[in-house]
Amino acid sequence: MEELLSSLIHLMLARQASDAHFVLKEGRLHFQLRCLGKMDDQDDGIFDAKLFQYLKYVSHLDLGDLARPQSGNLTRVYHGKKLQFRFSLLCTNEIQTGVLRLLNQHSFKTLEEICTDPQQQKVLLSLCQGRQGLSLFSGPTGSGKTTTLHVLLRTAALCCQKQVITLEDPIEIQDSNYVQLQINEKSGLTYETGIEQLLRHDPDVIMIGEIRSSATARMALRAALSGHSVFTTVHAKTCSEVLTRLLEFGVEQHEMRQIVSFVSTQRLVMKADREGRMCLYEMLYGDDLNDYFQCGHLPKSHRTMKQQLLNAFHQGYIAEEGLLDEVSYE
Repeated sequence: MEELLSSLIHLMLARQASDAHFVLKEGRLHFQLRCLGKMDDQDDGIFDAKLFQYLKYVSHLDLGDLARPQSGNLTRVYHGKKLQFRFSLLCTNEIQTGVLRLLNQHSFKTLEEICTDPQQQKVLLSLCQGRQGLSLFSGPTGSGKTTTLHVLLRTAALCCQKQVITLEDPIEIQDSNYVQLQINEKSGLTYETGIEQLLRHDPDVIMIGEIRSSATARMALRAALSGHSVFTTVHAKTCSEVLTRLLEFGVEQHEMRQIVSFVSTQRLVMKADREGRMCLYEMLYGDDLNDYFQCGHLPKSHRTMKQQLLNAFHQGYIAEEGLLDEVSYE
């Protein structure tokens, strides 16, 4: 089985895949890879159900309680490099689905490397300087949110001399320059209890991996209101949708107006030379954010993600297929 797992790891690395997706139905295993943010079907004959069962075993999942959604971590050494993975399992009466995510394939980047727009670089740097407020980041799976967050945290810790603490599930990028806590619900460390604990350690900047519930949203607001700079992510496609999600979590409009200082969504798009990808950001902050709260819609001065994509294409930064894929997504 280890040979099959090694073959899977080799394939993921060769295809630059962030995730391997499995669907087990009637003994047959359907297999896909998420490569450069897009789902690619693979030959179903490459791997069989035995590998799927082995992934559950080596991830230390509770095989006697498959009705409950589960996730676990595993570590393997491949060509001398230590790789960390998370395997998530979700089962119904007829289908078992699993996702294997490669966690720590990241080299440390700078603000200039993740953002090419000088004005946006200044805005991101101001977030690192630790002013009070809630900064919300969004984007589809594989859009680079985690990388963006950790570039900001690293900059805050090293360049701005800020005390940084994170609360993550799981820790995808490890950095010794700040304190990282991993959610462990079995031992009682949830997002809600974790936020309470880290507030006692006098942080300047707090990163909460994701707002998943009303309780987490309330705790994030509490942390920001107590004088901290709080970074977190929300599942949404646009900046305005991020704020709508907060409303759905029970956050009042007047509370958002008081504490939300920055909202962004991002996309990773193929460069024009096809030698890699670049990240594009839609940002909502300052007067535009205040206008949104007052009027309930984006001001004319705001540049949407679609406009950012079109501008990058016309300036020759991104490939046409990347533009078409992302505009159709919008």
